[in-house]
Amino acid sequence: MTAIKNAASSTHFRATCNFNADSEKGLQDRRDYLRVSFCAYDYLLTARNSWTCAVVDYINIRGKSCSKCSIPFYSHSSAYHLYIDLGIAKSNCGRFDVPNFVSGEDAFGYYSTINNQFSCTASSSSTTNWWIGGVLVD
Repeated sequence: MTAIKNAASSTHFRATCNFNADSEKGLQDRRDYLRVSFCAYDYLLTARNSWTCAVVDYINIRGKSCSKCSIPFYSHSSAYHLYIDLGIAKSNCGRFDVPNFVSGEDAFGYYSTINNQFSCTASSSSTTNWWIGGVLVD
């Protein structure tokens, strides 16, 4: 993954839920979706062991979205990869307040507390998909 991340064409990373390659929408379905430039946050593959605010290109969780807003990310060196704790996001960085929040709820990883309204954790067959690549031109 490091080689892909370091490729000249790899400028962004994304997280999606239940990506369906057969769907006509593909990455154009932006519900429960995250897109971040490596220029804004270069720690996708590096554990920080602390909360780090980063300006995301775009985030949408259950229909609540924003562009160019500051979101707190966390990762741990031996336990789990990058994720967003929505309780921390509600009161830190740009204060991204998601409706129908469940105490301790996580988005795009870790999932110690889930919310079945978030499509990445809606059912036992739900998936969280991480992507590294370039800009998607609509």
